[in-house]
Amino acid sequence: MKKTGYFLLAVIVIVAAAGVGYWKFSGNPDALREIVLEQCLPDQLQHQNPAPCAEVKPRAGYVVFKDRHGPLQYLLMPTYRINGTESPLLLEPATPNFFWLAWQARGYMSKKYG
Repeated sequence: MKKTGYFLLAVIVIVAAAGVGYWKFSGNPDALREIVLEQCLPDQLQHQNPAPCAEVKPRAGYVVFKDRHGPLQYLLMPTYRINGTESPLLLEPATPNFFWLAWQARGYMSKKYG
């Protein structure tokens, strides 16, 4: 009976530690979207300064964001929520062609790399 109690206590401690670890290190999945919507778009609209983004095109529906990892990593992101690559919104005629726009934004890498 005593062994079962210790085993149950150990399981509870392990599960609690795993839960705390997951909560602490899981991060914010909407961090990039929050930067775009709370910093890049307002700065561009109010001050004509896209920072911290490299470029903001609100009417076209996208921003170009310099990733902090690596000198040549830029992200082209929509200014509105798209739920994955399977989203029906991507098939709408009015939705920008993000792949083509990303290809057009490759000039940022050329400026950095030379």
